[in-house]
Amino acid sequence: ERKSMIAMLITDMVLTDGRGVDFALRVRAERPGLPVLCMSGYAERGDGEQDPGFPHLQKPFAANELITKVRDLLDAST
Repeated sequence: ERKSMIAMLITDMVLTDGRGVDFALRVRAERPGLPVLCMSGYAERGDGEQDPGFPHLQKPFAANELITKVRDLLDAST
């Protein structure tokens, strides 16, 4: 079976049905090496747990910040 082309995962740290980090870890289990970018509008995580090394973008952010971060992560993954 051929997997669809996914170049990168961008997820919020807080999702309506869980944590973005948990989602990212599940995706990475199936696609090792997939670039992941987490974002959050919270200054600190409420549970005191740090994400497992995923790059992070603090909201609000400018479009050029997102573009630069995505380009850097995609370039680093090739």
